[in-house]
Parts: sequence; C-alpha cells; structure tokens
Amino acid sequence: MYSSLIKAPVLTEDRERELISFLKENSLSFNDLKLLNLAFTHTSYANECRGSSDSYERLEFLGDSILDMITAEYLFENYYNEYHEGDFTKIKAVVVSEDSLSEVARNRHFEKYILIGKGEALQGGAMKKAIQADVMEAVSTWTRALRRQGNMCFPSFLSRLRRSSETVSPIKTTRPSFRNTGRRRGARSLNTLP
Repeated sequence: MYSSLIKAPVLTEDRERELISFLKENSLSFNDLKLLNLAFTHTSYANECRGSSDSYERLEFLGDSILDMITAEYLFENYYNEYHEGDFTKIKAVVVSEDSLSEVARNRHFEKYILIGKGEALQGGAMKKAIQADVMEAVSTWTRALRRQGNMCFPSFLSRLRRSSETVSPIKTTRPSFRNTGRRRGARSLNTLP
C-alpha cells in the first residue's frame, strides 16, 4: 500500500534474513519487508545514505496514532464501567509513553534490527530509549491490521496496558467527573429560573 511512496534502504539478502528473523521471533507476518526495513531506519542512517533512503519518522507519526487508538479502544472495551474519561487519558499517557514503548522494544530486542548511522552507533544509539520508542511506533504501523486478523503482534504491549490500567488510576467511578458535576449544577440553576 505504501511501497510506492517510500525510499527504504536497500534490502540485501543478509538484511532480509534479519527482518525475517525479527518476524519469526515476534510471531508476525508482513508481506512488505521494504516497509519493515524502513520502520527500523533511523535518521542518522538515512542521512548517511545521502537521499537514497527515508527514515522511520513518517511511519512513527502514523504508528503513534495507531497505538493511541488501540490503547483507547482497549480501555473502552475492557474498562468502560470502571473508569472515567480522565482516567482513560492518564492510563493511555503511561501506556504510550517513551518508557513503556522502549520497554516493549527492549523486550523484543529491537536494537538488533535498527539501522543507525556510525556516529549515533558510537553513542549507543540503538539502546537509547527515545530511539527504541520511536521505532516501536514505526513498527506498530501494522498493529491495527494484525489485530483485526486476531493476531496481536505485541503481547507485551498489551500486558503493559493491562498493568497500567490496574495500577495507574485508583480512582473508580465513585468520583463524579467534572463534566457531570457541571451538568448537575446547570440543571439545578435551570430549575430555579422564574
């Protein structure tokens, strides 16, 4: 779908084997290794390719929105009667945070697959939390499609989501939301109009 739009790094036989290994380790299947390769391509590597390759940044933008949607959908489907919308927002913020996403990426050994420039590599770039979180978002571009097929590609992401929803917000539905409080006040004042 996106292949005609992107400029991904060249897929050598070795790189293709690496990406297939990633897919097997994570029980995933994609048809487009070119796009997956791009999802692992850091800006520093793309810059060294002198215009012949893009970086993961556009996929990261898309993946960020997809992870937000998956998280919101999961909370809505599983905790609708337990939390208010403000609580959902707090939980989602923790789940899709840099710390959470980099933890999932570390658990899935993303650092082995990230293409990084020489200078960034000298600074330990593939192990940096920000880079791992960014790559997690870029790779997550496929998460929603895989979820529809019943194949949740990142069980540790969902595990983190469950843990967060159980620990981040101790406030249950017993506390009225500000919106409902305002509605009740508004209704009371309407009843006192002449």
